[in-house]
Amino acid sequence: MNDTPSPEADPLWHQVREQLDVVMDELPARDREAILLRFFHGRPFAQIGAAFGLSEDAARKRVDRALDKMRDRFARRGLTSTSAALAVALTHQATAAAPAGLAAAIAGTAVASAAGAETAVMTYLAMKKIILGIAGVFLVAEFATATVELKTKQTLDAEYYALQNASNGSTRSPAVSPNGAAQAAASSSNSVAADARELARLRRRIAELKARPPGIVDSQMRPVANVGRATPLDAMRTIAWALKAGDVDALTKFVIYTDDTPENREAFMANFSETVRARYKTPERVAVGWSFAEALQDPPVSQQIMDSHTYYTGPQYVTAWTRYASGREEKSTLPFQETPQGWLLAAIPLNGKDNGVDRALARIDPVTGEVLPKKK
Repeated sequence: MNDTPSPEADPLWHQVREQLDVVMDELPARDREAILLRFFHGRPFAQIGAAFGLSEDAARKRVDRALDKMRDRFARRGLTSTSAALAVALTHQATAAAPAGLAAAIAGTAVASAAGAETAVMTYLAMKKIILGIAGVFLVAEFATATVELKTKQTLDAEYYALQNASNGSTRSPAVSPNGAAQAAASSSNSVAADARELARLRRRIAELKARPPGIVDSQMRPVANVGRATPLDAMRTIAWALKAGDVDALTKFVIYTDDTPENREAFMANFSETVRARYKTPERVAVGWSFAEALQDPPVSQQIMDSHTYYTGPQYVTAWTRYASGREEKSTLPFQETPQGWLLAAIPLNGKDNGVDRALARIDPVTGEVLPKKK
């Protein structure tokens, strides 16, 4: 790559650049990224801090520590210098000549153009590689201490390598002209931000998997399906399927009442405003509307049954670990009872105690009929 050394840093820089590839490769991944952001990308400490989730002062200290590590490694190779002098050399020279090793590490990338174009594009490509490298280091470290089953690890590895391959594919481009350098430099910050978001997504996914109870693995998570209601477990899966399909009518068929008479149904609906009565029409639709509001907005996509048991002669409770469309996962439990129509949700009263009127009134807006969010 073209080199335009400054008179002040020239002697030190010519010594540094001979060993720069090796020294950069020896640095820990996060130190390598800090050096790259500061000296090869010219980022202020505030932006470096944002990339690492640190304050500006903490980012400055991270860069200083990384420089100290570089200085020690250069010293072991016979090049003595202060961290300050090394910083000056890098500041004056790095933007004119990215380390050749970083360029060579990105297979097949041809960059033959003016010095400014080379710097912008190579910095962008180097940052892509280093950020993805950090993602890989992070995943390996997390999985080394996690208790997640092998199947889960393989799933996340596949997600990461798919991301890495997609990124590598995007870097295989022909030589960049001077006119294209500005566009590549402008897109680099957006691409780095996208990689940061993907890394955050992988971290959240790992946290979700580590929070799973023992025995919950992807291979046992079954997609929701309409399997009828011959058993409590079938009924659990069918309710999840109806939620995913947004089929309120199917859900109402699971709701039964202990005192289902025309008079009691009318008395139940009389608790609500005219708007609510016109919108929901039946007690069953009221019950479904407020009790399944969140699951209708963020429906389940897969489940693994955790437990099924009965207390004395009461309902049979089915507990499942459920994954929702948004990616969140949680335990859900529903009570079922056997009827001539199959297993349905345990019957509740229309009138009297525990009929759900108070809870429905607290959740349903009397003016609009919309279900209000749960209070935290």
